[in-house]
Amino acid sequence: MTSQMVGTNRAVAQPAARVRAAGTAHLVYVDNLRILLIVMVIVIHMAVTYGATGTWGYYVEPGEMNAVAVVLISLAGAVGTTFFMGLFFMIASYFTPRSYDRKGPRLFLVDRLIRLGIPLLFYAVVIDPLINYIREVYFGFRGLPWELFPGRIPFAPGPLWFVETLLVFSLLYALWRLLTRRAPTPPPADGDAKAPGNVAIALFGLAVGLVSFVVRIWVPLGWWLEPLHLEIAAMANYAALFVIGIVAYQRNWLAGLRDSQGRTWGWIAVIGLSLFYSVWQQLMCVAMVVILLVWFRKRFNHQSPFTRAMSDSTYAAYVLHPLVIVPLALVLSPMRMEPALKFVLITPLAVALCFLAAYAVRKLPLVRDVL
Repeated sequence: MTSQMVGTNRAVAQPAARVRAAGTAHLVYVDNLRILLIVMVIVIHMAVTYGATGTWGYYVEPGEMNAVAVVLISLAGAVGTTFFMGLFFMIASYFTPRSYDRKGPRLFLVDRLIRLGIPLLFYAVVIDPLINYIREVYFGFRGLPWELFPGRIPFAPGPLWFVETLLVFSLLYALWRLLTRRAPTPPPADGDAKAPGNVAIALFGLAVGLVSFVVRIWVPLGWWLEPLHLEIAAMANYAALFVIGIVAYQRNWLAGLRDSQGRTWGWIAVIGLSLFYSVWQQLMCVAMVVILLVWFRKRFNHQSPFTRAMSDSTYAAYVLHPLVIVPLALVLSPMRMEPALKFVLITPLAVALCFLAAYAVRKLPLVRDVL
């Protein structure tokens, strides 16, 4: 997540019809879409905490969800994981060329290291060990924090593997710009923008799906490269969406997406449930990307003070959410009830606490400049 992706929103919301030329307009609907994606991250991690299918390295509460709840929640999570991280990369890269052109290579790199490197380092050496210490104390550990990690400084990016990967992608983009010496070209105005057709989008999804299939012959899903905590099997999707975001900015594709494309890809998303997983995953990804971008541009291109505050706090909520939801789950673990019901009741509280914590932390000196 870049500062453009989750940075502060100072502008008053403007309807889509009144925005300025591409490259200078503030895309309010993208800010709102970030809120949805961050909430999805929190919800998915809460679901795994209470027994849904998936991996979550901190705490999974004992007990089993009933079979129907597992299927429904896991299916919803499977659909979400096909697109929401890829869409994060696309949104981040969409604003990357504008940031590079405005700041130049040196300031761009400094900004990336501050906005991405500092939160990544702080999470890996402070937040992650703290969460592990809280968990171990709950289960009976009585030693001092550093006694959990004798002889070494822990480094675990946890869910901030996204920030880690985005930092690498941003550095590669800066290197590409420096090597090619490519002069910035302004994207076309909204009225002149034309997005790719449905056939081109489908071919892109199929191509990425086939590449993912080949990669997964050797590196299956669920295998993480440690200690960097990178899921290599998913990198084709993330890299492809990052590149697409850059091209989309240069050609102003977000403004060019038609409402009819959102409807068409809605049907493809439904039909795609029956396809082979590697290809289905990528088709579902591009389908959901198109659907959400069109839907949010049309329906949610406005903000209230409350949603502006939420969008300002999305990056901080992402960084801090494990530090909120793991202690919350531990504190509430004595409550005995069906795990699915517990998930439904506690998740809204977890989402609210994550954003409240993020809002409060961003009030601290200097933190706003990073988060």
